[in-house]
Amino acid sequence: FFSFARGMMQEEGQQQRQHRQLQQRQREQSPSPPSSSPPPSPPPPPLISEHDNHAKNEQQQTQQLQQLQQLQQERPITIELIRKRSEHNSNLISNLEEIALHQEELTSIGTTIGKVCGKTLRILLLQNNVISHLLVNELKYFKVLEYLNLALNNITVVRGFNGFSCSACNHESGNGSVDAPVNSSSSSSSS
Repeated sequence: FFSFARGMMQEEGQQQRQHRQLQQRQREQSPSPPSSSPPPSPPPPPLISEHDNHAKNEQQQTQQLQQLQQLQQERPITIELIRKRSEHNSNLISNLEEIALHQEELTSIGTTIGKVCGKTLRILLLQNNVISHLLVNELKYFKVLEYLNLALNNITVVRGFNGFSCSACNHESGNGSVDAPVNSSSSSSSS
C-alpha cells in the first residue's frame, strides 16, 4: 500500500512540474501587449502577530512621547530673538519701548528680556505662543511696562503676584489669591 501511494505522489508531482514548464514556455513564446494584461497584484501583507502589533504600538507611543518632550522643552525669550525682532530699532535692545514676539513657540517669558530691556520696555506682545505659566520673578525687572499681551497662550498657572504692585495700574494685587490655576486657555494681562 505504501509503495503504491508513494508512486502516485511521485506521478502527481511530475505532472505538476510538466504543467508549470508548459505554462512557462507559453509565456515566453507569446509576448503579451503591456496594456492588455492587468498589472500584477501586490503581494499580500505579511501576517502580523499580536506580539508584533504590541511592539509597533509601543514604538508609536515612544515616538509620541519624544515629540511631546520636544514641545515641552523650555524655550524662553533669548537675546538673539530680541535682536532679531528689534530691526526697527537698529537692533539696539537696551532702549526698546515695544517688541512683538508673537508666534515664536515660546514656553516662558524668562528673565532675560526684563534684565536687558526692563527699564524702557512699555509694550510686550507675546500672543500665540505656548506659554503655560506666569511667574512674578519673570516680570519684576520691568519698570515701565504698560501693556502685556498673552492672548492665545496656554496659561494655566499664575504664581507669586500676591502683594505685587503694579505702577501702571496704581494698585496692588493683594486682594485675593492669585496663586491659583487660571481657568481660560488664553490670557491677556496688563501689568
